[in-house]
Amino acid sequence: MNEKILVISEDGLPDIRVEKEIYTLIKHGFQVYFVGYYKGLTGVFDELFKDKLRVYSVKWGKVTNLLIPIHRYFVKKKMLKLINEIKPDVILAVNPVAYYFVKDSGIPVVFDYHEIWSIMLRELEINGFHRKIYHWRRKAVYEWLEESLIPDSNIIVVSERRAKFIAERYNPRRVFILRNYPSRLEFENFNFEYLDCNTRVFTYVGRELLNYGGLKIRDLRLTLDVLKTLWSKHRNFKVVVLGASGSTYEFIDAKGFVKHKEIYSYTSRSHYGILSFKPSSFNPMHETNKCYIYAVSGAIPIITSDMLDTIDKIDGYSIIVDAQDFN
Repeated sequence: MNEKILVISEDGLPDIRVEKEIYTLIKHGFQVYFVGYYKGLTGVFDELFKDKLRVYSVKWGKVTNLLIPIHRYFVKKKMLKLINEIKPDVILAVNPVAYYFVKDSGIPVVFDYHEIWSIMLRELEINGFHRKIYHWRRKAVYEWLEESLIPDSNIIVVSERRAKFIAERYNPRRVFILRNYPSRLEFENFNFEYLDCNTRVFTYVGRELLNYGGLKIRDLRLTLDVLKTLWSKHRNFKVVVLGASGSTYEFIDAKGFVKHKEIYSYTSRSHYGILSFKPSSFNPMHETNKCYIYAVSGAIPIITSDMLDTIDKIDGYSIIVDAQDFN
């Protein structure tokens, strides 16, 4: 019988990074199970996962990630019951709360940490009393989880600088780097087209260009101001936003939600991909799959110069915005 791998994620599915990991495991002959909130897939691996990925969908709301004492007891009990039923050989835990729930299962665990929440949550501007209370609790929980879980972990991160940060701060058993490169299956069916350079096309994958949510490491408000100024002088471009709707700007075509596999049909018809986030202390470790999506599509990424982990891999095929002269 093939070895069993249980993937448990606090973020649920769809999630292209997790789906790529699952695909790799299936491709190498493992029997893969998923536990988490399942809302579907990205459209990239749907057919390949049929009859091969076994899903146990679990409601995983905001309260779960706050680890409220009574609630977390029952969730952990449920997770351990599922583990006992599945009997995996190895568990891949995606992000800290998922790792917390399975660390005492007696099964070897690999910890896949997509973000560094102890830093990211400090870069979040919060309005409203109830949101501030929630944020305070979440920040305390994730800082505690990092300090208590990472030193005893085998951990996967997305970039060299994150690996160095984790190794120096927490001294885990081992650190592995798994970058956010696209799978060939994501873009194998799109075709490059001739682009009319009389009208330049910028694309942003995400909602932040239109809806700043308070996360300072994805602050594009100054970029939007620059685009508005450019439009007032030169109306020879448009901006496509994938992930937000309801634009009031004449030059922005907001497409709303777009499934991951369909993103490439837009980025491959774009001249530039926007990644000009406002400089921040997190930016040197800011590794995003958006950059590689733009690059494989033929769209030139526009990147802030302090995004060092990204620039290391894409330098020479990008437009760099000087972080020292950002304003």
